[in-house]
Amino acid sequence: MRYLKKQFYLGLAVLLIFSLSLGSLAWAEEQHNSGGKNSNPSINDNSCPQYSSNRDHIIATHSNIVDNGNGTATAKFKTTQDCVKVSFSSYGFPSDWIPSDAGKPYEVQIYKDGQSNVYSKAGEYSITIDIPTCAPYQLDLYSGDEQKKLGVGGHGIFIKAYQIKSYGNCGKITVNKLLFNASGQPHTGISFELWSKDVLFKSGVTDSNGVVEFKDLPIGTYVLKEITLPGFTTSLSEPATFVVTNNSTAIKVVINTPKLNLISACSDNPTQLREWTVTNESNIDVPITWEIPGSTQNGATNVPGSSSVTLSTIVTSDDGSNPNLIKIYWGSGQTLTALYDGASCSTPTPSPSPEVTPSPSPEVTPSPSPEVTPSPSPEATPSPSPEVTPSPSPEVTPSPSPEVTPSPSPTASPSSTPGPAVTPTVSTKPTPGTTTIVEIDDEEPPIGGVKNQDDTIIDVEEESVPLDTLPKTGDSSPAPYYLIGAFAITTGFISLRKKKLKHNNN
Repeated sequence: MRYLKKQFYLGLAVLLIFSLSLGSLAWAEEQHNSGGKNSNPSINDNSCPQYSSNRDHIIATHSNIVDNGNGTATAKFKTTQDCVKVSFSSYGFPSDWIPSDAGKPYEVQIYKDGQSNVYSKAGEYSITIDIPTCAPYQLDLYSGDEQKKLGVGGHGIFIKAYQIKSYGNCGKITVNKLLFNASGQPHTGISFELWSKDVLFKSGVTDSNGVVEFKDLPIGTYVLKEITLPGFTTSLSEPATFVVTNNSTAIKVVINTPKLNLISACSDNPTQLREWTVTNESNIDVPITWEIPGSTQNGATNVPGSSSVTLSTIVTSDDGSNPNLIKIYWGSGQTLTALYDGASCSTPTPSPSPEVTPSPSPEVTPSPSPEVTPSPSPEATPSPSPEVTPSPSPEVTPSPSPEVTPSPSPTASPSSTPGPAVTPTVSTKPTPGTTTIVEIDDEEPPIGGVKNQDDTIIDVEEESVPLDTLPKTGDSSPAPYYLIGAFAITTGFISLRKKKLKHNNN
């Protein structure tokens, strides 16, 4: 009986040791597979007396906030110590909001969704929330309690990272630009502008297919304007208004038509032949057709861009019912009409008349004028004096002196008085021949001041967060547990062996 008891107790001991060994091995394996890390740290397990609202205990950058493309966004971050509170919120902007720096003004932002979580253990975490649809929005990751209503300063010192999307994935407006008609060729290089609230929102230029698209338009009312090229008319003569709703799509077809002018031209024989001139104001070739109403005369031609062509028609009758009207057609129902004025081009009389009259006029008048004036001017001052004055002067000076003196005296007075006045004229005459004209180049004044140095723009790379390099907590190796288990099993078998030998000896 005593022997059976001992065997029973020994079996229980071995079973206990074996079960403990297996349990330790299983636990060590689990720790090894999990990497010694708490893969799902507990949130708000009430193990912290209080939680930190210091953003320096959070590691995250703007790039850690991602739009998932399904109406949600996720922020990934790390906490560097235990007991930290983190919040992640989304805010929408009013429909008339104009993108500005960092989402200002913050007080107009409208709360959409958010979470505020407390983390008892340091580790890696993520939060996913809903985001506004069809509207600009901002996503904020910050420390502390969640804020649903922002003030002028936003989140202030608690903000850690944010993302702003200026245009929600909402409506779209497409413009198809064509020439002549709805089935015409695409018109490339035409500019369009999209306005909202009297502010230019977007602009674009038609591509090789004549298409320009305005995508990602928030809900609201928009006005489409065309910058029409010279020489064209457009079907969008007045700006078009569009109302954009959630995922709405609008298509606008705009037709451009070249401008043409039609006038009657003079004819060498207007009683039998009439001439018409068609001018193309655009920069593209325009095919046209024409007809003389009431007759069988008609035709077709092409008017090159920025050029003119002449059409000739025949007068069919001499009475008052003869056709004197022409019509041309082009584009989508475009037409012009001109009435012939009967002008004749044969007017040769006035052409020789102006050529004969002015040609002798400049040749007679100016040729003696420049030759006579300058030649006696320098040497004739003494010469006229001996012609009039000296011939009576040497012989008649005493006798006609009392009678002639008064009459030449007034004559001589003015002639001798302007003599000095003429002298500078004569003296200045040779002066231009000898005067040297020196051209002085204007030098630019030296610009003083401090030399402007090129501003150096330093790109500071955003600190990237190594989400997989933080120290791991609870790192351990399964080796000790293997050793403890092996030791327990070995001890059990040794004890059993000794008992058996002792029993055999007895």
